[in-house]
Amino acid sequence: FRVVPPGTGICHQVNLEYLAKVVWSSKSGDDLYVMCSLNNIKKKTGRTPPVNIILEVILELVGSEGTLLVLAFPGDKINIINKKTNFHWKKSMSSNGIFTELLRRKKESERSLNPIYSGVAYGKNAKEYCQDHHKSIYPFGELSPYRKIIENNGKYLGIGAGFEAFTMVHVLDDFYKENFIHSLYK
Repeated sequence: FRVVPPGTGICHQVNLEYLAKVVWSSKSGDDLYVMCSLNNIKKKTGRTPPVNIILEVILELVGSEGTLLVLAFPGDKINIINKKTNFHWKKSMSSNGIFTELLRRKKESERSLNPIYSGVAYGKNAKEYCQDHHKSIYPFGELSPYRKIIENNGKYLGIGAGFEAFTMVHVLDDFYKENFIHSLYK
């Protein structure tokens, strides 16, 4: 995708034509970031999609040389922030839907150690993407799995998720953080 930096009158511009090509050009060995909203699909179709089959098809698509990355923000993040409970990389459930929760539960999955904005990756680059996320104060900065998959030419696939849920835009926020009039993290 292409972006226009802050201060130019447009916050974020995504080339939809290019993004549509991503979905149809993914091949085995690609790294893929997936946003999946089964609730949105059910609202539009009246049917609950077979999430386990969707996950297995996507894993087959990326193959042994590719990596799948999803959000896995903990469901109890308010209590984690307020120090009423602890984040556990293996046990804290994802609040980002059953698709991400099923991937998180896979034995070979890796989860980043950021207690609020964790991600789960599965595949060849899973460990590389998830390591060091906890070492940065910027959740979508250069040490995040979200930035790393972009730098590795990863592709985006939205399943029932429109651009209102395009979390990757926060990578731009952290990249251009010095250009904003107000601090993003105070």
